[in-house]
Amino acid sequence: MGLLYLAGAVVSEVFGSSMMKVTADNYSIKAILGILAGYILAFYLLSLALLTLPLSFAYAAWSGAETMLTAVIGFAVFKQE
Repeated sequence: MGLLYLAGAVVSEVFGSSMMKVTADNYSIKAILGILAGYILAFYLLSLALLTLPLSFAYAAWSGAETMLTAVIGFAVFKQE
């Protein structure tokens, strides 16, 4: 179950980070709420994952996967190189 929480935390973090790019291009309250919701959910799910997973593994996997997926989103969606 911890891995599912960790995967949810990664997806939520990527969503929040992607919404930051949206606010940079077009400032809107919906995007700001998306950032807040993404990060709050990400930290909540990470805390649930830490109930069963070791901190060293969970944090390394969370930050690494989030960084990789955010780069992929930037390249694929926002056409950044």
